[in-house]
Amino acid sequence: MCWWKPKKVKFVLGSELYHNNDKYWENFVRVCKELSLARVQKSLSIAGRQMKSGIDFAILLYPPLQVNDIFGLKVNLAHGGTEQRKAHVLMREIGQKVAGYKAVALHNHLILGLGKPPVWPVPKENLREVKIAMKMSKSKPETCVFIHDSPQDIKRKISKAFCPPKETEFNPIIDWTKHLIFPIQGKLEIKREKKYGGDILYKEFSCLENDYQESKLYPEDLKNSVTEALIKILEPARKHFSQEKPKKMLQDLEKLVSKK
Repeated sequence: MCWWKPKKVKFVLGSELYHNNDKYWENFVRVCKELSLARVQKSLSIAGRQMKSGIDFAILLYPPLQVNDIFGLKVNLAHGGTEQRKAHVLMREIGQKVAGYKAVALHNHLILGLGKPPVWPVPKENLREVKIAMKMSKSKPETCVFIHDSPQDIKRKISKAFCPPKETEFNPIIDWTKHLIFPIQGKLEIKREKKYGGDILYKEFSCLENDYQESKLYPEDLKNSVTEALIKILEPARKHFSQEKPKKMLQDLEKLVSKK
């Protein structure tokens, strides 16, 4: 699969992988036989481990299913967010015995959803778990921006986003600025009235972060600038999906996902 050659990219739905596929479920049993109950429980989130005997059995099946998907697709490079790390460790532990190889695991930063953390203030002992819980997900459409969202949708979602002053670690707007805006644009211009400090152009994220922590940059001004930046960045995608054929493909995909 070559990302620079779109016509050679193949998207595989989970239903194609395991529906009416005896080989997939046969390999799933092999994966489970190589894992102890204690090892699977260790791979769960803190919440899952704390439930102990009260945990749903389906949750215990999830890590071996993730592992089996990698082998079922014959993946050589398993790419996912940091929340996939524990499943990928399992895959590498048993890969040689089950599939005859170990895939390379590559993890990227989890982009935060626009909602408030499940616990606020965030306790120091649960930092990683809270960040995973905050990840952007299509199951919470008001806390994420889709590449085909209209400018009005983007403005509405970001205007309601959780963005506490001075807070930079669990602030989704700061997170998007660092991991989306700066890598793409290399800068961010803040437009504001002279009585509030006037316009300022940030060419380094660290400078913006410091100003935000010191209340030299306010949430509303940052939100407005991030909104305009995202509208501009996503303009090509909106234009593409406004065409009849891509628009119909998107509608068909949304219908398919809604049925699952």
